[in-house]
Amino acid sequence: MQKIILYSLTCYLIGSLNSAYIITYLFSKKDIRNFGDSNAGATNVFLNINKLLGIVVFIFDFLKGFFLMQYGIRFLQEENIIAIGFAFAILGHDFPVFFNFSGGTGIAMMLGGFFAINFNLALETLTAFLIIYLFVRIFKIRLYDFSYFVESEALGYIVAIFLIFYSKDIFLIKWLLSSLLIVVFKHRVKVAKILHLRSGV
Repeated sequence: MQKIILYSLTCYLIGSLNSAYIITYLFSKKDIRNFGDSNAGATNVFLNINKLLGIVVFIFDFLKGFFLMQYGIRFLQEENIIAIGFAFAILGHDFPVFFNFSGGTGIAMMLGGFFAINFNLALETLTAFLIIYLFVRIFKIRLYDFSYFVESEALGYIVAIFLIFYSKDIFLIKWLLSSLLIVVFKHRVKVAKILHLRSGV
């Protein structure tokens, strides 16, 4: 129990170091939460502040997830503890204690963790996302009335979930479900909108 609490607390605090807010403020003196969808994440920075800064934020968040997962795999070696700890890292990213509990979504962090667990499958998923983005962009597909990038993220998540469950990797599934609950809660408005549109109500 002590190991779970210590690892989870460490993950939460590291997750709370919101790179979107920090980098945007350092380079533009702007609060990213005042732009776009008010989400303090790489996508909002990319779409509403500066594309290069958005890429930098994505890299920082990706590495944050990658190294937290690598640490857990190397030193803890207990799947349940690692899955719980990473979920707390996403919780910190989404609801950071250092920034009034207003953070990002955690997609880049989850991708980093994914690469740390299963590099080949994560690469396949990332490739699928890029193909989806190009397809959505070229043919101007707007299923949910979001931006093309966000549309691609939503569809990419569906592909990722399918590939992970199809792999039958129990650790991956534990990690996905525990972290995805937080991401869905953070994105509950968009999720509700998608479900509403899909139901035709």
